[in-house]
Amino acid sequence: MDDASLDEFLDDADSGDGADAVEDAPGATVESADPAVDPATTTYAWSASAVTCDACGTDTDRRWHDGDGRLVCPDCKDW
Repeated sequence: MDDASLDEFLDDADSGDGADAVEDAPGATVESADPAVDPATTTYAWSASAVTCDACGTDTDRRWHDGDGRLVCPDCKDW
């Protein structure tokens, strides 16, 4: 099988100039096509060194958000 050029996959509507191309540049912001969509939020935090649970004060390296905005250890998380 011979190698094909990517140009062979363009149809007549494609200009081939890259004007429609989307590039991910460092620091680029992508706007949502649907403004009603909320951005993703984290549910978990990990630290290489021990950090304090916001609920009980225990040192841990793994914490989860508890619903009140606090980062808590696995024992304090209401699963």
